[in-house]
Amino acid sequence: MKQFYYTLRYLLFGKGNSFIKIVSLSLGLLVAIVLFARVAFEMSFDKFYPENDRLYSIMCLYTIGGESWEPMPIVHAPMLRAFNEEIPEIKYATVTEWPYEKVFLYDNKRYTPTTLVADSLYFKTMGIRVLRGDDRLLGVASTLFLSQTQAKNMFGREDPIGKVLLADNNETYTIQGIFEDIPENCHQRFDAVATFPDRYNPGYWMGRDSFYGYVRLHDNVDPDSIEEKMRTVIRKNRDEDMMAAHGVSARYYLEPVTERHAGDGSVKRMCLILSLLALAILLIASMNLRPYFYLFSGGTG
Repeated sequence: MKQFYYTLRYLLFGKGNSFIKIVSLSLGLLVAIVLFARVAFEMSFDKFYPENDRLYSIMCLYTIGGESWEPMPIVHAPMLRAFNEEIPEIKYATVTEWPYEKVFLYDNKRYTPTTLVADSLYFKTMGIRVLRGDDRLLGVASTLFLSQTQAKNMFGREDPIGKVLLADNNETYTIQGIFEDIPENCHQRFDAVATFPDRYNPGYWMGRDSFYGYVRLHDNVDPDSIEEKMRTVIRKNRDEDMMAAHGVSARYYLEPVTERHAGDGSVKRMCLILSLLALAILLIASMNLRPYFYLFSGGTG
C-alpha cells in the first residue's frame, strides 16, 4: 500500500510531467507496434499459398565471361513443359510473365486490370482456387480469368462467364472463369490471368529468358535432388556447347516461393532497420517510467 500511495502522490503532484510521460510512452508503443506489424507483413509474403513448402520458384545463376551475376528468377518458356513431362518428382510446373496493366474495353467502358499472362497449369501449380470455370481453359487462346473482385467491379451482379472483351491491341478475350482474390502479401499481384500465347515455341530455348517459372513438388521430395535432373533436361534441348563457346553458362535451382520477397536482400535490410528502430523507440519510451519503477520497488521518491 505504501508504494501505491507514493506513486499516487507522485502522479497528483506532477500531473503535467506525468501526462507528458504517459503520452510519450503511448506514442512509443504505438509507433513500435506499427513498425513490428510492417515487419510481420513483409515476412508473411507468399505464405497464403496452399502447401507452400512444396512450391518453388526457379532461379538462374548466369556466368558470363567468367563473372557471376546475381541470381535471377528467369527461365526460357519451354523449360517448364519439359520439366513437367520428364521429371516425375515435379507435380506441376508453370510459366508466366510479369503482371502488367492491360487495357480492356467492354460496353464502351475502359478497364485496366493488372493482368498476368500464364499457361494452363498456373492455378494448379500455385494452388489458387478457381471459383467458377475450368482452369484447363487457360490453355485455350484468347482466354481470360478474372479475380472475384475484378469481376464484380466490371459486371456487378451480371454473369461475366462468356463475355467478350476487346483488348488494346484489337485482340478479343473471352472470360472463362473467376478465381479467388490475390492478397497484398504476394510477390505477384494481379486481377486477371490471360492465356500464355506461345509457351511451347521451341525457339525460346535459346532466347527470350524473361519468363518466370514455378514448380510444385510431390510430397517428401528434396528440392536439391531436382537440380541435376533439370540440368539433364536442359542439355537435351539447348546447345550448351555453343553457349560455352561464347563464355556463357547458366545454373538453375529451386528457391522456396516464400523466399521470393522475404529473402530479398533489400527487404531483409529494411526489416532489420525497422526492428532495431522499434526496439530503440521502446527503450527510450520505457526510460520515462523509471520513477514509477523506483516507487513500486519500494523507494520514496
